[in-house]
Amino acid sequence: MGKKLYRGLRNALGVTVALWIIMGSFPTSWVYDLWAGAGIRQGQRPDEQAIVLTGRAQIEDLFFQQVPVTASGREFVKCPLMGIRDPNMAGEYRSRGRRRNIPQYFSLAGLPAPAGALLRHFLLNGFYNTYYLLELEDGSYACVFFDDYALMALPFQEALELPTGYVRYAGAEEKAMLHQMAGEYDVDVAYVVDMYRYDKVSWIADFALRLGVLFVVLLLGFTVEERLKRLAAERARRYE
Repeated sequence: MGKKLYRGLRNALGVTVALWIIMGSFPTSWVYDLWAGAGIRQGQRPDEQAIVLTGRAQIEDLFFQQVPVTASGREFVKCPLMGIRDPNMAGEYRSRGRRRNIPQYFSLAGLPAPAGALLRHFLLNGFYNTYYLLELEDGSYACVFFDDYALMALPFQEALELPTGYVRYAGAEEKAMLHQMAGEYDVDVAYVVDMYRYDKVSWIADFALRLGVLFVVLLLGFTVEERLKRLAAERARRYE
């Protein structure tokens, strides 16, 4: 009974870790951002040319001017929508005679918070980023889209400085989500501040990296387990 329980727990842990690494929120994007540098390209670290977004009144002007923008803050509100990291991944595919569609957006609206968190962290975050509302200095909010691994640094900073971005029109799915959020937050439903660098890596290359990480983790886990088994066997013989 004890061995069956152990094997069951081990297998469950293995599947959970595998999903987290391959499809979930295991952070790999920081690797590709190491050589992104600072500048005015979308997704780079902002330099002195980037205008700091401080209030809702700026957003429309920044859209028409199409100038680089950045923002910082501590209050991020998670939106019930995720957008794909690599647009080339979205579309219709044929597999074994069946058509499969990978959507550009994935809505979590209406799901209980625990179910949404599970989907995010173990099935979606490897391929999708979450949209957030960032509270600005004037108390209003802006919808921001960026590589959300950056939020891991938030507990260690007074305010998180976001990458360089550009204000663009919100798409149909984005507008529908923003209209829902506008019932509670003062946010402009027409615009998104897009700060994600879409060309940083293809989903295939990132998936290959995730598989490599999983192989190393499983190899380490197997090595540690075998070592512990040998130590337990030696200890048992010693006390026979």
